[in-house]
Amino acid sequence: MTRILQDSLGGNCRTTMFICCSPSSYNDAETKSTLMFGQRAKTIKNTASVNLELTAEQWKKKFEKEKEKNKALRETLARLEAELSRWRSGEAVPETEQLNEAEAETGQGEGPGEGQGGAPEEPPLNDNSSSIVIHISDEERHKYEEEIRKLYKQLDDKDDEINQQSQIMEKLKQQMLDQEEVRALPPPSDAPSV
Repeated sequence: MTRILQDSLGGNCRTTMFICCSPSSYNDAETKSTLMFGQRAKTIKNTASVNLELTAEQWKKKFEKEKEKNKALRETLARLEAELSRWRSGEAVPETEQLNEAEAETGQGEGPGEGQGGAPEEPPLNDNSSSIVIHISDEERHKYEEEIRKLYKQLDDKDDEINQQSQIMEKLKQQMLDQEEVRALPPPSDAPSV
């Protein structure tokens, strides 16, 4: 089942899963295994995004934008480190010189309304501009696919092992119940009592 769903579990798609269970004691082991699979599958987080290939011009714009953001964050970091060293040396830093939380988060080291040289913020390329398509060689792709296959094989083996152990446990439980019934029976009347 995991191998069939490998593209949906952890891939670039949205997945809805229905787990079917049976209240019958006959299906205990299978229901338990299915519920455990569902619990494991629930922990997988998919982030579906549009596979987008950008043009060279869009990559340049994105690169410049990230460079500007990096520069602003470095300036903010320098201001925060200077403020921290002033605090550590025992000097009180007036509130007007302190970097507030909003400025620190946006990476604007100057005051409100200032920052990054007053350049207007560039609109995003599209809603999914954060998604990046990385092309890898066929050899690397095969290597990763093989690794994923090995991991899914391990999961399948563990599922089988859990199933077998559940069935053994059910048999042992049934044997224990049978033994309890035999012990609860009164001794035969023709046997001498001790």
